[in-house]
Amino acid sequence: NNRYRRPASFMSKGYLTRRLAADFSIPLITNIKNAKLFIESLRVVPKSIPVSSYDCISSYNMIIMPGLIDMSISDVDNFSAHTSKALSTGFTLTCITTSAPYDNIKEIKRLLQDQSHCDYAYFLNANHVSPTQAAEFSHDAHGLLIDLNSPQYTTQTNIQECMEYIENFPSHKPICVRTHDSHQLATVILLAHLHNRPLHLLDVSQNQELAVIRKAKMRGVPITCQVSALDLCYPQPTPTQEASEVL
Repeated sequence: NNRYRRPASFMSKGYLTRRLAADFSIPLITNIKNAKLFIESLRVVPKSIPVSSYDCISSYNMIIMPGLIDMSISDVDNFSAHTSKALSTGFTLTCITTSAPYDNIKEIKRLLQDQSHCDYAYFLNANHVSPTQAAEFSHDAHGLLIDLNSPQYTTQTNIQECMEYIENFPSHKPICVRTHDSHQLATVILLAHLHNRPLHLLDVSQNQELAVIRKAKMRGVPITCQVSALDLCYPQPTPTQEASEVL
């Protein structure tokens, strides 16, 4: 009733309610529409409401799908753009390599950590590192890529170099091979089998390659392979429709 009372000293019942609820950690609904919906839900739900560690219960089932893994092992210069694009298309882990000199591999790892938007696996590129260097730098990489489609490889050097890579690279880290020559593929599988180590084959697209892989797996050779999604869609320049159906 005092007209000279300062508004700052006036405490309404609503303020007192909110203040007490905050002080004593009591949930409080102040929106009248939400309060009506909450009361109505208490009328609808069973009398014994299950109490658990979940803070909400929905009327639909939620399935958590694992993130996709990109095993194409692309040669990347812009790590930020590549990983951002991979993440936007559903890939939460991408395998990458680079043609940069490996003399400063610590700097490459630092750039990956600073610029990557998703998980990554860094592979050494056999086109730019010798078998001895591959073994030396292996502790800074997740695996090794041998790209036999590169022009630097010839039939005479393939067997010897591949054998040195397989012998020297740590056995607990993966070796991935990319080739479109079925004879080279058979040679690499034989070398891996002789050294009793797993092998992953990239971008398999030909019937002859699949036949060799099938025979090797039937004999217990520890190899896996990858097929490009584009090769599953016909028509394409390669493979043919028959090869696409086999894939």
